[in-house]
Amino acid sequence: MIGIVIASHGEFCVGLKGTTEMFTGEIENCEVAPLRPGVSAEEYDEILEAAIDKVDDGNGVIVLTDLKGGTPYNRSAGLVFKGKNIKVATGMNLPMLMSIVFDDRSNGKIDEIFDNALNEAGNGIDQIAIG
Repeated sequence: MIGIVIASHGEFCVGLKGTTEMFTGEIENCEVAPLRPGVSAEEYDEILEAAIDKVDDGNGVIVLTDLKGGTPYNRSAGLVFKGKNIKVATGMNLPMLMSIVFDDRSNGKIDEIFDNALNEAGNGIDQIAIG
């Protein structure tokens, strides 16, 4: 099953996972990797890599991050270049994560699931306008 790692500054990833589980029930094969105050980039590498390794059964891992250019994003991108079988997205939101959870992660089609999630993330952003 394709794994999921939710990575963020602070507890955002913990909250996003918890909120998603209100709709989906417990998310299988999913870990969070919060970057807490006082944790160095090198220490965070260990946290992030441990989370990825825990959910990687050989089918790859989708890593969702909060902010492009932030430490969780940058350190995840670095793991791509080190050869980790991961896909990294930034700007994570509830529709993005729900899309991945509701998709068939057992089919091994990580690119398709990843693309669907990116589309749903954008579709979840809108405005209420009168007239």
